[in-house]
Amino acid sequence: MTKRTGRFLALGLVLVGCDASSVILPEVTADCRRQSVEAVLHLDAGDPRQIWATRLEDDAILVVRPRSHLGWRLDSGPPTRLLDADGRVAAREGDILRSVCFDVIMGTFYIGPEDLPSPDRPPN
Repeated sequence: MTKRTGRFLALGLVLVGCDASSVILPEVTADCRRQSVEAVLHLDAGDPRQIWATRLEDDAILVVRPRSHLGWRLDSGPPTRLLDADGRVAAREGDILRSVCFDVIMGTFYIGPEDLPSPDRPPN
């Protein structure tokens, strides 16, 4: 699948009204730029956004997606958590993101393990 085809597939899923609570959109491009950010991560399987962040600096809403090759998914909670491919907790509601990989074309912030606090710390 090409980058262009992947973008249209993701757009098609949104346009046909797929149930957003069961879909985490795929990463459609690897052309992103690493950057520092301080933002609160929000996770809610019942919200159409599912995963997003609020930048601490100005309360801007950031579109966030986990890198698709990691096999991350949301559990239903409560509280909702981001789980890795083995079912271990990778992130919790309220975690602070310190870095992201920003895709300029899609306007999306992609996250991986290096962008999240240690999963072995106590919950916030």
